Amino acid sequence: MGEGELVGYFKLKHDIQNDSELPLARAEVESSIGAGVEEVRNAADVLVDELRFLMDRRLRIHDRICWHPYPGALEGFLTRGLEPSPELLEAIRRLSYFREVYLAWERDDDSPAEDMRLRPGAGGSEVSLDPLTTLYRLEGGRCLRVVPDQAAYEFSDFVCRLARDDSDVERMFRAGLRHLRVGVKRAYSAESARLFKTIEDFMDDRRAPQLYLTHWFFGIRGKFFPRMIRAAMNLMGLREGDLVLDPFTGCGTLNVEASLMGIRSVGVEVNPLLAMVSRVKVRALGADPSEVSKLISRVEEELRSRPAADRRSLEEALSRLPERLASRVRRGSLAVVVRVLEISQSVGDPDLSDFLKVPLAYWMRSMLTKQAPEKAISTYLDHLKRMWFALRFLQLYRENVRPIEPAKAEVIRGDSTRLREVLRQVPGELRGPFDGVVTSPPYLAAIDYVGNQLYSLYVLGLTSDHLAVDRETLGSMRGSRSREWSESALDSLPEDVRDFLLWLRPGRPKMSAALLRYFLGVLRVFKEIGEVLRPGGRVTWVIGAEQVMRVRGEGRRLPVADWMTELASQVGLEPEVRFDVHLAKSSERGAIPTESLVVLRKP
Repeated sequence: MGEGELVGYFKLKHDIQNDSELPLARAEVESSIGAGVEEVRNAADVLVDELRFLMDRRLRIHDRICWHPYPGALEGFLTRGLEPSPELLEAIRRLSYFREVYLAWERDDDSPAEDMRLRPGAGGSEVSLDPLTTLYRLEGGRCLRVVPDQAAYEFSDFVCRLARDDSDVERMFRAGLRHLRVGVKRAYSAESARLFKTIEDFMDDRRAPQLYLTHWFFGIRGKFFPRMIRAAMNLMGLREGDLVLDPFTGCGTLNVEASLMGIRSVGVEVNPLLAMVSRVKVRALGADPSEVSKLISRVEEELRSRPAADRRSLEEALSRLPERLASRVRRGSLAVVVRVLEISQSVGDPDLSDFLKVPLAYWMRSMLTKQAPEKAISTYLDHLKRMWFALRFLQLYRENVRPIEPAKAEVIRGDSTRLREVLRQVPGELRGPFDGVVTSPPYLAAIDYVGNQLYSLYVLGLTSDHLAVDRETLGSMRGSRSREWSESALDSLPEDVRDFLLWLRPGRPKMSAALLRYFLGVLRVFKEIGEVLRPGGRVTWVIGAEQVMRVRGEGRRLPVADWMTELASQVGLEPEVRFDVHLAKSSERGAIPTESLVVLRKP
């Protein structure tokens, strides 16, 4: 370490799932800071070889650096010769895979911190600049410890699950922040312990939180892992004010993360239920928690005073359901759901009205087919309350850590195979050209995106024919017919894809037609992306690396990520790098154990 040289140690989160995520973490940090890094197998190596002056027995920074590391092949990354600047500090705060970052320099002055527009002031060996940033003054040097924002956002997942009221949210928020700041030398409870666990115990668990802040509202099978998507935007070089697109927005994970990072976004989703939920998630980031609290109190009061809709409204709701769905419905519970919808429709603000519908969307099938009316009411109100907990957590973060101004986000319903036409619905400044695209298309026919939400689609009045939604959903079996097959259309697909479809056709004609439509649709989406992406812009395409399909007892391994790369190449998108992350995600039709992130570039 040269005298005065700024050295950075980037400590990985302890709850990274496995070593396959480490290349993505490395790419994220290198792109974010604009410098190469070295792998660190054990933080003690850094302390002994590079940063010995940090081993001060009074401040004991080395306890923090070595405490609770990721237990895999690496504990972090090291880099030297960083240039202190506000941009460096902001890049560190945006990181995804890192629990904390240490910036150290062997010089008895605070100028590097001041160059980052921090104001440490005079005096004190340990100066808290904000709840997530601390300056340590040691003999012979200085150390700045920074906890990235997402490390603090993530424990809101546990807060939303555990809290019972506002006081619990505030208490756990403050305890969690303190734990991020000073939580070392603490024996945490075993994962198997069921009683007397604290928020710190959940934060120290090896299971990574996925449903923090408004991600908590609603999820679907095969959804994005938010940590991974934030890392993807960082490695793509997206910055505050940039514009990113997700043409298969699902339940809005990309849009939420982009808004939190100050990146403007547009999401396009063919499923009207998922489009509604995604809009609620991103718009709720800017909602006033006190107004939402008043609304929830009003809803609870009206439900308690009149918990069920009248007979006429109930019969109208039943008439909108297909017979096979209506036959399974508990009429008393449907009357509760219809009453909630009446209350939501009486709210003047359409965003707040949709906010009230999200718990119904999440629990609809269970409420209507399994729950008694009293249980349906308690389930609804409990979920609604926990949605508010997420907003209250974000409010506390703004008040106690730093202000967050969510970037503009628009989510629209539409077919991404006609992307340029669909984008006419959004305000002019959001129509492109886009600086980047991050998306995950449907997983072939592995997940039934429409069938899983039938009750919600009909009861919320989002469709009168779910088959029409199916027909617009790429990979849907119900939306396809075996006669929808064209030998000539195969010519536009890569040779390996053509061979697979011809192999599949005799044994599973309907499936082959559905997958032909799927691959042709993906090719059209790639073409549309190429038209709206700026030159030099990047695409991160997230898809299961491969799937296995069986016909008449014969199995065939499908290298889906390879095929996607070939399709993208056909329209001029150049592959740059690919990360294979072993997440053991499950679908209804079997495991998809490896997720591929394929990064492409428009010349």
